Amino acid sequence: LLILTQHLEKADILNNMQGLNTICSDGSIFNYPALFELGKSQFILFKKLTDLDSTGRIASQKELDSWSWFLNLGDFMNRYVGSIEIVIKGDLERLYFKKPELYEVWERSDYQTGKDAFLYSIRRDGDYERIEDFYDKVQELIFRIERDYSILHSYTMVNGEKKPLPYYQAIIGRIGLFYNKCRDYTWYLAIVMNIVLISSYFSAPFPDHSGRTLQMNFISRVILYVLGSMHLLFSILRIIGFIGSKISVRYREALLDESEYSASGKRKRRAVIAHDVHQLSHVHWKLYFSVLFRTGGFYYMLIYIAFSAGGIAQPLCYFFHLVDALLRFRLLRELLEMVFGKNGKILLQTATLGVINVYIYSVFAFWFFQNDIIDNGIYNCQNLGQCFIYSLNYGYRAGGGMADVMNAPIAGSGYAAGRFFFDLTYFLLIIVILTAIISGIVIDAFGAIRDAHTEAVEFLASKCFLCGLESGNFERHGHGFLKHIFVEHSVWNVMFFLLHLNDTKESDYTAQEAYVASMVARRDL
Repeated sequence: LLILTQHLEKADILNNMQGLNTICSDGSIFNYPALFELGKSQFILFKKLTDLDSTGRIASQKELDSWSWFLNLGDFMNRYVGSIEIVIKGDLERLYFKKPELYEVWERSDYQTGKDAFLYSIRRDGDYERIEDFYDKVQELIFRIERDYSILHSYTMVNGEKKPLPYYQAIIGRIGLFYNKCRDYTWYLAIVMNIVLISSYFSAPFPDHSGRTLQMNFISRVILYVLGSMHLLFSILRIIGFIGSKISVRYREALLDESEYSASGKRKRRAVIAHDVHQLSHVHWKLYFSVLFRTGGFYYMLIYIAFSAGGIAQPLCYFFHLVDALLRFRLLRELLEMVFGKNGKILLQTATLGVINVYIYSVFAFWFFQNDIIDNGIYNCQNLGQCFIYSLNYGYRAGGGMADVMNAPIAGSGYAAGRFFFDLTYFLLIIVILTAIISGIVIDAFGAIRDAHTEAVEFLASKCFLCGLESGNFERHGHGFLKHIFVEHSVWNVMFFLLHLNDTKESDYTAQEAYVASMVARRDL
């Protein structure tokens, strides 16, 4: 093990010489991949032995610290070896396992930047509900990791065997891996192009002064043409990446809903991966395109490309691409989902009530006060439809309601008393109350998002995600809260263990792994 330590600590050799045999100074030959696998097995064995001493007592940290050379190796090997805690017949046991090769996909920036958001999205209304929701959502994450790994290595699983990935599928899949980067490039290009538009686009009159025309200097036009061409290219790559990355996840969900699989979660996921890389029959193609055309994001991308192409001829079309901010920033996206999703029905009913109230007041204005709705000698309430549109357009936007866009009545008459009641009730019911209701819906939605985010941050900072114990317990009685959540109860080690179960034949399971696999199959979490 000491000899292994000397070689395994050379991470640069392991990363750069995978699959190579190296002749050492003493003439011996080292096969690094084989050595690495042996080193992980030895490390797991030694970790098991150091967990328990001869009396069966868990080894203390002081005893482990005495093996400094071993702990130095552990700092390196912990990247490739994980552990979880399981309960078997009331006894707590620690289970060590080799992290699968798919770990390289997990280190990609798009996965690392989304870890916190993933944990924030988990339900926290109870220990059981939290673990159940985590397990359900982590299945999609596992599917994405397995899919991306198969694309990176250009293979697909068909009936449990690796098959080469057809070139066109590999191209679409690899573009899908860079979907987030294409989205970033289109966003930055859109910002730059709109800045150029603001600084250089102007209108000039025709020589005969019969109208005006839009103009731009030559340099700005060349800049916009170059940037616009790049934007169109990245927009096309973006929709291809959208199909290759986002649609495949939705297709997996539809396939699981409509197909019957065995109770084995591993067989289920492998079947889905085989279908996902387009080893499909005619029926599955129909399902795939059905999912594609039911996805709103696909139509958004088509419109996005249309405006990008239109910007080559008319640069003002690039305004549309700034709408991407609503999808790019998580807070804005959650606010839209909260306002128009969860509160959408309430907002629609409130808006409907407002339109009905405006119509009722339009009827009274047309019936009794149409001669007061005049602007520069033009009557704006000559028919009921015109009166309704005028009230909806000007009355709601005016700070004081319809009274601000109507002529003042003659004081002291009964007519003036009617106008007073009309103006006051319009102002109170529509301007004050209706506006307050709509504003309250938006403010409450934003407050709910803020409170949920704050609650999630406080929960993860003060409690263990898996066991739910307070951080103070580990500071007083354990090895510290940070070590507990990053080593002993790492949620990502749980994900890696589920990946390990998928990547291991059932006949090669250890007793502990077989026990956990059976529990997972029964959803006894």
